[in-house]
Amino acid sequence: MKGFKDITKNDVKNIIFLRTEEGKSIREISKVLNIKYGTVHLFIKRNVPKKEKPKPICPICKHKHTVNEVISCTDIRSLKVYYCKECLIEIWPNGEEREPLYA
Repeated sequence: MKGFKDITKNDVKNIIFLRTEEGKSIREISKVLNIKYGTVHLFIKRNVPKKEKPKPICPICKHKHTVNEVISCTDIRSLKVYYCKECLIEIWPNGEEREPLYA
């Protein structure tokens, strides 16, 4: 059985191929490639593309913004709402400590 250091890029490609094209389980892949079960599991976890975090949408201007461009507030129903800074200035002209007008 191969050790963790002996695994080549080709093995990793085979792991991805067997997982996606053949639809094999992780245990089946480890038997086919003669690699330790835990190692295969590691490689599959490592090769999963990271999901992008959804960009918050401002309820006023309806645009998607990056996390740095928005300020989070809680509305009347205790839900998180993300306002972009431009819209927040419009509904909160003086920046007082109170709930937004449209919440």
